[in-house]
Amino acid sequence: MKSPNSEVTFRIVLVKPTAGVDFGLQQGKGADYETVQKQRSTGADLTFALSARFKPGIDGEPPDFLGPFVQGPKGGRFIYIDIGACAGQANTP
Repeated sequence: MKSPNSEVTFRIVLVKPTAGVDFGLQQGKGADYETVQKQRSTGADLTFALSARFKPGIDGEPPDFLGPFVQGPKGGRFIYIDIGACAGQANTP
């Protein structure tokens, strides 16, 4: 029997990121992505929130995460935080 996917919410906090630099979540994969929730750091903590579908593991398998913010292969999922030029900021490394 196939188990239904549930949704979980993640909150990512960047502690004292470099001031004057843009940070944002990458939504999408490869070259087809958009930076969302873009924020310019003042040196104070930055917070990002996102949801992902959660698929429980079966027969001892680890759980899996799916959705537009989730990157990487099953068993090695991650979330990109775009920084500086990768977040669309001009005149930054």
